[in-house]
Amino acid sequence: MALAFVVMGILDLMHAAAAPGTSFVWLRTLSTFLGAIFFSGTFLAPAAAFAVTRWRRPGERRADLLVTAWVVVPLLLMSFVP
Repeated sequence: MALAFVVMGILDLMHAAAAPGTSFVWLRTLSTFLGAIFFSGTFLAPAAAFAVTRWRRPGERRADLLVTAWVVVPLLLMSFVP
């Protein structure tokens, strides 16, 4: 759930800095959509974790940090694109 708040916060900051227009609306819409997707992951995570741990090899690391970086880094890079 924290990832949902981070993504929404980054996109809302970009939304606040954007000039009125198409990007202004899309940033707000994308913020709400991605926040909802990641928030729904809170409820889907236990079933997915059970399926993954059943097939995971001993000692294999989880990819939570990689997924977080995969989402947050492109959002931060988008903030520098005019």
